[in-house]
Amino acid sequence: MNKPAGNDETEKDTSKASTNQGTERGTERLSRNHFSHHKPKHSKFEGRIDALKGHIYDCTDNRQADLYTSTTREIAGYVATALKNGNNVRSAIENLKVPVMVLPNDLLANSSVAQKRYWENKIDEISKKESILEENMKTLFSIIWGQVSDVLKHRIQTHENFKDMNSAADSLALLAALRNEAFNFQSQKDQAQALHEAIRRFYLISQGRYDSCQMYLDRYDNGMRVIQHIGGKLLVYPVMVDADLKEKGLDRKTATEAEIATSEKCASERQMAMGFILGSD
Repeated sequence: MNKPAGNDETEKDTSKASTNQGTERGTERLSRNHFSHHKPKHSKFEGRIDALKGHIYDCTDNRQADLYTSTTREIAGYVATALKNGNNVRSAIENLKVPVMVLPNDLLANSSVAQKRYWENKIDEISKKESILEENMKTLFSIIWGQVSDVLKHRIQTHENFKDMNSAADSLALLAALRNEAFNFQSQKDQAQALHEAIRRFYLISQGRYDSCQMYLDRYDNGMRVIQHIGGKLLVYPVMVDADLKEKGLDRKTATEAEIATSEKCASERQMAMGFILGSD
């Protein structure tokens, strides 16, 4: 049976309209799915200073002791070159103490004019260095604070001495607070649990495939420091102490307390060195 020509045209128009509607609905679904599955991501905090990008202080996982050590070392290296007389600031960071400038000895009564002038110039030079160091230590506060994550900033701001620390731009007090936060994360737990976990974590430390020797050493040292910070110590095997005493022609009956203590120290160092070697890649 032949269909009228008009009906063919109508069917074509209906089919086209149906196809267009299906395409529009499909595009709408794709659009909805795109925006529902591609939500804007928050950028990871990497610090405020480009030269220190990625070197931050944080407290979101158990690597915070490692972060403290590596970031502090990077900042020390940065200020040594970025600030005038920066090596003095680096020394302050490494020792958590502002270096004291050494003054020249007092002049003798019969010193010459040239000696007096030289002495006065030395005093002026040291005075200028002290002024520069004082300003640099305040600048250091801003540098360090710029590398602290928001979560850790909130913790530091709850410290009783933060207001005074912030007002005086006391960079060493800030470093001490950051160090305590980094090494105190275990002490918030039951002490027995904290010590057990810290010691277990220490014995599991090993050098990763892409870890430099310095990175591995930092994590190894930090593991020991965490244990010490929460009041623990690693076991020194008596047999190792006895072996050290024997090498010196001694034993526990004939050795003095000081000699036994020295052998315990030697045995402990041997154990730690062997642990480091066995954990290396």
